[in-house]
Amino acid sequence: MPTDNSVYGKLKRCYQLHINGSVEYSRGRCDEALKYFQELLSVVDPMDIVLFKLSFLRLGQLALQRKQYELAEKAFNICLPTRRKNFIANYGMGLTLYHLNRLEEAIPYLSRCTEVDIFIPDVWGYLATINLRLSRNKTALECWKVAKLYPEVSISKSVYAELDKIQYSDVHLLVDDDGNPTEKMTKMDFIPL
Repeated sequence: MPTDNSVYGKLKRCYQLHINGSVEYSRGRCDEALKYFQELLSVVDPMDIVLFKLSFLRLGQLALQRKQYELAEKAFNICLPTRRKNFIANYGMGLTLYHLNRLEEAIPYLSRCTEVDIFIPDVWGYLATINLRLSRNKTALECWKVAKLYPEVSISKSVYAELDKIQYSDVHLLVDDDGNPTEKMTKMDFIPL
C-alpha cells in the first residue's frame, strides 16, 4: 500500500512495518523481523509508540539475543515508561544493562521482576551474580538461596555461564561484610573458633 508524508500516511507506514515485522517474527525469520522493527523505531511518532509496544518488545528481545545491547536498551526503554509490573520489559532491560556492565542500574529492573506472581529463578540468579560482582557477598548469598528455593525449577545455563566468568580468587568468603554501613564489624568477628 502506498504511503505519503501525511499524518495518516506515516501512521499507515508504521502499521505496515509492525505487521510485516510480526509476520516475519512468527515465521522464524528473525533477521528480517529485526529490520522491520528497527525501521519502525526510527520512523514512529512519539505519540504513537504505545500502539506498537509488542514490536518494540520483540525488537528488544531480538537485539539482546544478537548482543546489540544499545539497540535493546532503546527498545526496552520505550516499553517501560512507568514503574508498572511488566516482567518481559523489566527482565530484558535488566539483562541488557547487566551485559553493558551497568550493574547498579540493572538491579531495580531485575528486582521488579520478583514482584510478579510466578517464580523465575533466573531473576534471582542474575541478582546474585550482580551482587557477587559488586562484592556484596551477603546479599548475593541471600539471592542465590532464593534462586535455589525450588530445586525442581532449574536455573538457565546463561546464569551459570555468567558465574563461571567470575574470578573466584577475587571473591572474599566473608559473607557478613556486604558493605552495609549499619552492620559494623568488630574484633570479636575475627576470633578463631
